[in-house]
Parts: sequence; C-alpha cells; structure tokens
Amino acid sequence: MKKISLKTQLFILFWTFPVLYLGIMLYYPLKKFSYPIKEEIRIPEEHRQFIEASRKFEKSPKKKEYSIDSIKNPFYNETQGGPKLASIEPLQQTIRLTSVFNYEKKSCLINGKLYREGDKIGKLKILKIGDYYVEILSPMGKKIRLEVGAIYTFSFN
Repeated sequence: MKKISLKTQLFILFWTFPVLYLGIMLYYPLKKFSYPIKEEIRIPEEHRQFIEASRKFEKSPKKKEYSIDSIKNPFYNETQGGPKLASIEPLQQTIRLTSVFNYEKKSCLINGKLYREGDKIGKLKILKIGDYYVEILSPMGKKIRLEVGAIYTFSFN
C-alpha cells in the first residue's frame, strides 16, 4: 500500500467536516418542509369576464388547406411546357361490326360507336353500308367487306 503524505492527510481532515456540515444543512430543510405546487392560477372575476368576452369577438386564424392540384410544380416551366411525348400510332387496329341500321340513313355500330357512310375510323374509311355488311377502304387502297358480328384486325406495315 502506498503511504499518503502528511500534507494530503491534513487536507482531507480539514475539509471533511465543512463538506459534511454543509450537506446536512442543505438536506434537512428540504426534507422537513414541502412546498405545495399550485395547480390553478387564481384570476379575479373581472379579468376572467374580460378574457371570455375578448375570446368571443376574436377571430381565430384558420389553417389554409391546399389541394394537391393547386400546388405548383417548381420544375415545370409554363412557357416551355412539359416534356413532349412521342406519339406512337398503333400498327394494328381491330374493329368489330356489331349491327347495321337502316332508319333514315344507313348507319352501323362499330366498336360501340355509330358511323355512317363516308366516316373514318382512324385511317379506315367506310365506303358502303349494305343490309347486313359494311365495305371499308384500308389505307393501302384495299376494300374489305365486313358482315355483322365479324371481327377484323388491320395491320399497317
């Protein structure tokens, strides 16, 4: 064991009692006396009435609500426009002749839409509507005859 010098022993002996005394003096009053915490602030009735009256007439600010559509895109410049997508025309077009009508003018129902003679379906042109068939002109100049209920796929190559 290492010996403690005389100077260190006197230092410890001298300061032990004042530190112990100070600790006891601080601990004892805190232990004996408890201070109640007031949970409620007491305001005179006149002031309370004034506060309630001012709340009635005060307009509370409303939070602004934004819809997603109204938020501006910081990366989009209106003068330049958005990115331009290349238009791709379908290489195939499927049509289905559902029915033929002969009311005032001859008409037919193709792909759920009503067409008359001379109308165009994309690149296809309706030449003639018969009693139970439709003649269509393809872009290559070929005449195709569709009967009611027929499904035909044109390929543009």
